[in-house]
Amino acid sequence: MDVSKKLLIYSELKVSKVKLGDMTVGSIQKKYLPCGKSNCICHKDKRKLHGPYYFLALQDKYSKKMKFFYISQKKVQKLQQRIKNYKKFKKDIYKMVKLEMELKK
Repeated sequence: MDVSKKLLIYSELKVSKVKLGDMTVGSIQKKYLPCGKSNCICHKDKRKLHGPYYFLALQDKYSKKMKFFYISQKKVQKLQQRIKNYKKFKKDIYKMVKLEMELKK
């Protein structure tokens, strides 16, 4: 690939970063959970758990443990798009760095 082609791809990647929109790190987990009532069927039969409940899963930067944050069902789709935006951003940044290294040779 010639230099002008690499520069064009690099500039297109830079412009696409502006158009991505909001981003969020993490993943969405869907869980079925028992309730707090001791006499509920969910405690006796694991197939009768309540849910689904949605959680944003993030890895703690220092302890490396997973942390979960409840998400209302209304916000799941928007959050999925934000996570998708972040993954695309990360992938494109990698491409940009690779192109920069090739251009500096």
